[in-house]
Amino acid sequence: MRAIIAFIADAALFFYALAALGIFLALRGLSLARQQRRTAAFGLEREAAQRRQMRAVRSLVSMLLLIVVVFLIQNVAAPNLPESAASPAETPTPEPDVEQGPQEPVVTVPPILFPTITPVPGLGSGDAAEAALTSGSFEACAYPGVTITSPEPGQTVSGQVRVEGEAFVFPFFLYKFELRGEATGGSWVLLNTFNESRTGVLGSWDSTSLPRGNYTMRLVVYTGPDQVLPPCTVDITVGAPGDEAPQP
Repeated sequence: MRAIIAFIADAALFFYALAALGIFLALRGLSLARQQRRTAAFGLEREAAQRRQMRAVRSLVSMLLLIVVVFLIQNVAAPNLPESAASPAETPTPEPDVEQGPQEPVVTVPPILFPTITPVPGLGSGDAAEAALTSGSFEACAYPGVTITSPEPGQTVSGQVRVEGEAFVFPFFLYKFELRGEATGGSWVLLNTFNESRTGVLGSWDSTSLPRGNYTMRLVVYTGPDQVLPPCTVDITVGAPGDEAPQP
C-alpha cells in the first residue's frame, strides 16, 4: 500500500493529464448524445442517445473523482508517510573485525621548566622524607644512580643552568633540584621536579633571579612518597653572563 501511494504521488502529472483527456472525451460524448437525442425521430434512437448521455456523465464523474483522489494522495497521504516507508531501510554492512596487536606504551616526557626560585617547605611527599634530608649526614654523591656530572664542583654558572648526571634507580618515584645559599637564608629552596627516571641531561633551572655568590645545589631522588635516597650535592658559583667557564 505504501509503495502504491508513493507511485501515485510520483506519477501525479500523468494521472492529471489522463483525467483531463477523459473529461474532454466525456464532455464531447455528452454533447453529441444530447444533440442526437434532440434530433432523433424515433423512440429507439432517443433511448440510444440517452444511454450514451448517461455513459458520458459517468465517465465525467469518474475523471473528476480520479483528480480528487490523486490530489489527496499527492498532498495529504504521501507527505505524511513515515520516512522508513518512503525509502527502504538500509541494511548496515557489517565491518570485519580488525585484530589489533598489543599497543605500545606511550611514554610522556615531562617538559623542562624554568621557574623563579621560591622557598617551599618540601614537595609535600611526606614529613619523614624531609626530616631525613634535614637531619641525615650523607657523603656527597655516594649513592649509585644519584649523581651530578655538570655543573662540576666550583664551576661558575649563569642564566639557564643545564644539569647533567644520573637519576636512575629502582624503584623510582621522582627527583628534584634544590639550592641553598646566603640569598635563600640558608634554607633549601626547590628549583624543579621531574617524574621520570633519566640519565644524561636531567633538566634545567633559571639562575637569572639569583644574586651573585656561592651556592650549594643538590639532586634528591625519591623511591616512594616517604622514601628518599642520599642526595648528591655540588658547590657552584652564580655569576654574571660570560663569567662561567666553558663546558666541554
